Amino acid sequence: MGGIYHALDDLPSTLDVFPLTGVLLLPRGNLPLNVFEPRYLALALDAKGDREAAIEELLELARRERKWNDEAARKHLVTLFEAMGPADPRTVAARRKLSSILFS
Repeated sequence: MGGIYHALDDLPSTLDVFPLTGVLLLPRGNLPLNVFEPRYLALALDAKGDREAAIEELLELARRERKWNDEAARKHLVTLFEAMGPADPRTVAARRKLSSILFS
């Protein structure tokens, strides 16, 4: 999976969001997910529109395990900052918090 999709026809026929081994989900079925890993929780929160909570999860992950997965939390935060734009108040506040984590 990769690239930017400009139209529905550009999308692949399947997308692995949370691959779950041995799970069969039928159309209109409901499968509650208990997401505990911070990076996946941040992705799920952002996907449902709660970007502030996603940012807080990633900041906490950066605070606890700064070097985890080649600084994946910091990199994901930078991606969110770029998407929101440098003037967005959420970007400004989160960049300040991230700087204090990285340089403390």
